[in-house]
Amino acid sequence: MIKTCVICGKEFDAHNSAITCSPGCSIELAKRNKKRQREAKYPMMIKVCVTCGKEFQTRSNHKINCSPECSKQYQRNFKIAGRKSSIVIKTVTQPAPTKPTGKNVCQCCGKHFTPAYPTEKFCSNRCRFQFFSPPLRMAIGKLFGAC
Repeated sequence: MIKTCVICGKEFDAHNSAITCSPGCSIELAKRNKKRQREAKYPMMIKVCVTCGKEFQTRSNHKINCSPECSKQYQRNFKIAGRKSSIVIKTVTQPAPTKPTGKNVCQCCGKHFTPAYPTEKFCSNRCRFQFFSPPLRMAIGKLFGAC
């Protein structure tokens, strides 16, 4: 059966379900497929360079500079500062973190409290231990009193 190679376009005598004419074309097809799979797995993100402030596109979650020049400048600044940079990298595709509202109610004692993180459910460790350890409720209540 004569087929046309999907890479180079040459006609060739196909065996079974071959779609390329040579091992070289098969390798090129594998590279293209791998690239397509990588693009699907790691979507393109728009980030802001921590050195110059320009926006750039990348597929990496770890990349923070737009160019090798900015990377060198960042490393120089990093060595001078002697500590990690406190600049937050903003990725367009990620949602902004939610801030605590201060309206949480303790599930154990019912007291209103300002949470350290949005999903916090107890006003103190004592309430958390009381809530999850019923046998300890009496012992903790005797030691610490009411909330």
